[in-house]
Amino acid sequence: MEEDSVDPADIARFVAVYDPDSAAAPPAPAADGDFDRAGFQAALDAMEGRIVSKMEDVIAAREARIMEAIAGRAVAPAFAPARAPAAAPAAAPAAAPTAAPAAAPAPVAHRRAPAKTTRAPVPVNSELEYVPAEDSWTAIPGIRCTSGVSCEQSCQEAFNRVRRSATGVRYVMFDFNPKFSWIYPSREGASTDDFEADWEEFVAQLPDAKACYAVYNFAYSDEGGGGYSQAGADVEKNKTILFAWSCNKAKVKAKMVSASSASAIKQVCRGTMDCAIHDKADMAYEYMCKRLDC
Repeated sequence: MEEDSVDPADIARFVAVYDPDSAAAPPAPAADGDFDRAGFQAALDAMEGRIVSKMEDVIAAREARIMEAIAGRAVAPAFAPARAPAAAPAAAPAAAPTAAPAAAPAPVAHRRAPAKTTRAPVPVNSELEYVPAEDSWTAIPGIRCTSGVSCEQSCQEAFNRVRRSATGVRYVMFDFNPKFSWIYPSREGASTDDFEADWEEFVAQLPDAKACYAVYNFAYSDEGGGGYSQAGADVEKNKTILFAWSCNKAKVKAKMVSASSASAIKQVCRGTMDCAIHDKADMAYEYMCKRLDC
């Protein structure tokens, strides 16, 4: 600073501001007016050393705080907030009077068949009047299947007789002709109020060692009318099922043609539920109700 022609008084003020801890002030000028350059330089060096030492202490302190923060050390708060007084525990509410246990609801039975009634066997019509002679059969247009089997037009009439309850027909069976080139309606059974007896009759009519199809108006009684507006009353329900019967004892050719021709009869009996059956021993009425979700 002295080399830059700074006034000695300004230098003294600088030392007083930036080095207040200095024990000695810079030397005063000599009596003859000459400046004590060596003494003043020594004072500046001492002041610089003290300033550098203080800056090093400040930097070291800051670095220590940064390292503590990185290490996750908690800094103790300057003061701890006073705790609020603990609230008095609330009084326990009085126990409500124990209500009498409600009576268990009576179980609702589903898939219940009406009680059997004694009746005379219903004859099976094995010669349907609406089925023409084989030499005049006509195929239903647009029916296609992989086996090439055709459906005779009377198949449509047979299906309509089953799905319309007013006709009084419970089921119709569809057979193959001896050459396995046609599907035609072969027999039908009448419907009664005894759903289980109707089913047993149908099972008895299924041919042994053969394959065929049958469309059946599967009726059952839902006790209590679940899901209906007249809840509490027995409700008669029904599902139209297309059964594919292939007896385990049937010949291989019959089984193969029946499987490959199923798409043809399905195109005639649209809107039915499909079900394959193979053994009369597994066709009890209650079991079929569960299998058909009735």
